[in-house]
Amino acid sequence: MAMEADGDTLQSTLIAVSERFRNAYEARDVERLMELLADDAELTWAAGTFRGKDAIRKVFEWDARLSPTATVRDAGIGVITSDHAVVSERIVNLTAEGIPYEERAISVMELDDAGQIRSIRSYYDKLAIMDQIASRYPGIKGKMFRALTGYLVRLGSKGLEVSPN
Repeated sequence: MAMEADGDTLQSTLIAVSERFRNAYEARDVERLMELLADDAELTWAAGTFRGKDAIRKVFEWDARLSPTATVRDAGIGVITSDHAVVSERIVNLTAEGIPYEERAISVMELDDAGQIRSIRSYYDKLAIMDQIASRYPGIKGKMFRALTGYLVRLGSKGLEVSPN
């Protein structure tokens, strides 16, 4: 799918690739995700930056194993296109070890002239996700997990306490 210079066609291509990525992500279909990427693509998530299809494949496979279900819905700004980029704000509902959690993310996807994804940068609050999972995690591991995430959340918000008037 080559990118066209015409504004309407370019925007349509950007949105179409973004939706194909979203659908493949929801289906947890690593092969369909990989088809959308340029050979030298780069992925930046909370776990780090990964370059090239082989490295990105490992991330997508890991993500699908960790969270076997995913649903994505637009939020806030929804989807915005500009030149060869798509910016989206979405809420992703996933599960980890059977525990549901919600990820609020902003993603920036850049396409090359051939219409393949050159880079994806996704921004989300990893600690908020860990706190959601910890709040539902069973047993002694859950208690330790809650203590750790609770401590990190308190530490991160220290000084933001609001005193009553």
